[in-house]
Amino acid sequence: MFLALLAYILSILGAFLVRSGVLTSVHAFALDPERGVLILGMLGVTSVAGFLLFATRAHTLGEGDGFEPTSREAFIGANNLLLAASAGVVLVGTLLPLIYEALNLPTPSVGATYFNLSVNPLLLAAVMLMPLAPFLPWANGGARPGLHQMKAAALLVPVAAVGGVLIYVGAPVLAVIGGAVGVWAICGAVMDVLNALPAAKARGARISAAGRALAHAGVGLIALGAAADASRPPNIETTLAIGESLEIAGRTLTLEDVRRADGPNYMADRAEITVTGDSSGTMAPERRYYPAADQTTREVALKSRITGDLYVSVGEARLRDDGSTAFQIRAQYHPLVWALGLGALFIVAGGALALTGRVRANAPVRGASPVAARAEPAE
Repeated sequence: MFLALLAYILSILGAFLVRSGVLTSVHAFALDPERGVLILGMLGVTSVAGFLLFATRAHTLGEGDGFEPTSREAFIGANNLLLAASAGVVLVGTLLPLIYEALNLPTPSVGATYFNLSVNPLLLAAVMLMPLAPFLPWANGGARPGLHQMKAAALLVPVAAVGGVLIYVGAPVLAVIGGAVGVWAICGAVMDVLNALPAAKARGARISAAGRALAHAGVGLIALGAAADASRPPNIETTLAIGESLEIAGRTLTLEDVRRADGPNYMADRAEITVTGDSSGTMAPERRYYPAADQTTREVALKSRITGDLYVSVGEARLRDDGSTAFQIRAQYHPLVWALGLGALFIVAGGALALTGRVRANAPVRGASPVAARAEPAE
């Protein structure tokens, strides 16, 4: 209950930080100090009311019975501990520069290096333990029967295969580990479904087991997508004249033409780029200027495939020393980036299924008397 309350409050804190302008983020287009004050008020009300309610009702929450270190309860507790520690590390890294700035002290630089070295190991440990928990018994423990039932040795084959592929493409060490752990979680979820569904007698239990496996597979997809994206080729930013090309991720991008393509409230230059290689076709990024707002934007062209997404944008024209006109071109390739969004959807859908199964399991049987329903609790 405390962790659920804390997670909700931290989500509001995150919205306040990026919407009020306290932190620079991708949401800079929606900065509004007035909205920030309202969100800060929501944060204060929910924090005070939530923790007050928790303090007054905490005595009604039981501690439960004891359990062995190799039980399912122990692994769930370890998962909660690792996730809470990860959230704490992110919170410290986010707020520390703001605290230093408020105290007029030299502001430390907290960037990707800090988060990669501090958060990633915690999350990888959580994902490694996650597929094992469904195969462990409650309370009494017993890792050996659970691992035998899971057939952990067989799951190491796809894990090793994905790790080998990432090593072959020159991925960083953490990306190799993350990809292997992601596949480990996905394979564990598949094995969980194959094992739990036939064994579950009640329909509610089957729905809950399917939801658990779906959510675990979603976590594995996110880890796999993040590992693949960390292995992407470097972004390319260069200038191209008409007819010139660049190479990225086995694809050749050729600038064919740049022409005017004005809209109702903007002026635009639209580039025509031909792509040959793995994902052939044409792309048409634009550079737009909005006179009313005196603002220039880049409309990115996207070519999406199962292997990854190719992003291309066009910038302003530049005059070269030889008198020719060249245009700024920025190209990025993100492999398996779709796995991040799909994994998040799997987690949400899995949570909804698990909750639905829990509700069905606790619902009284139609036609049964209240006494009988109390005498025979749901499985």
